[in-house]
Amino acid sequence: TDIDPAEMNKNGRTAVMLQSDVKSALRLLNANLSRQSHPLWCQRVHAFGRVIPRNEAGGIAPGELVRAVAAVCGEDAYVATDVGQHQMWTAQFYPLSAPGRFLTSGGLGTMGFGLGAAIGAQLAHPEATVALFTGDGSFRMNLNELATVAAYGLPIRMILLRNNSLGMIRQWQDASFGGRHSQSDLPALDYCAIARAYGLRAVALEETPGWQERLAEALREPGPVLIECPIRPDNKVLPTVKPGDTLESLALSAHEL
Repeated sequence: TDIDPAEMNKNGRTAVMLQSDVKSALRLLNANLSRQSHPLWCQRVHAFGRVIPRNEAGGIAPGELVRAVAAVCGEDAYVATDVGQHQMWTAQFYPLSAPGRFLTSGGLGTMGFGLGAAIGAQLAHPEATVALFTGDGSFRMNLNELATVAAYGLPIRMILLRNNSLGMIRQWQDASFGGRHSQSDLPALDYCAIARAYGLRAVALEETPGWQERLAEALREPGPVLIECPIRPDNKVLPTVKPGDTLESLALSAHEL
């Protein structure tokens, strides 16, 4: 469905074309389609978030990191994300208590969205806890807005999952191109030094025992903070979806994770 006829069959042959404003088209479709229910599939999808996959890559497990942040920030926090693997892990493993608390661009792929969204949430809800999950690829896109965070003293908890790569692109290159990586590795940057240059507090976690306690301590301090969390570049979002996969092939049980 598209309101612009030039978009019809632009990138591929279409079985059914509807030239319409999407709001009008959806109203028509809703009036003519019966309500569907897929309880078994929903049950399997929810299982993916209940069990943290084994961390074959070693180091800090992304799922454990998200849960550790949630344990301090709570289910009532406003949680923003950028785009990439961290976005998927946050969606899977952060428990939220109400609608409207998860601020993400979904499938639009707008890297750099997260920091602005977190700033907006904190300005709209000054007494609320606001957490930002971002990756080093996305964070580079809009980190100049740290100046806004500093100028207004916005107490945003910024959790940066650093793997020195565009993690989701790297994962697809592993899955579809035999591990041949092109333009998915990033040069290392000292993100804590950048945050401190803006006058913000910054903490660099290390892949050592006790990282959970150091994370909790950083999250409980007042004011804005950037927490740089190293993860291994071989960590994967699971289940991985590839061309040709079916719902049945993706419906892993919890113990298979």
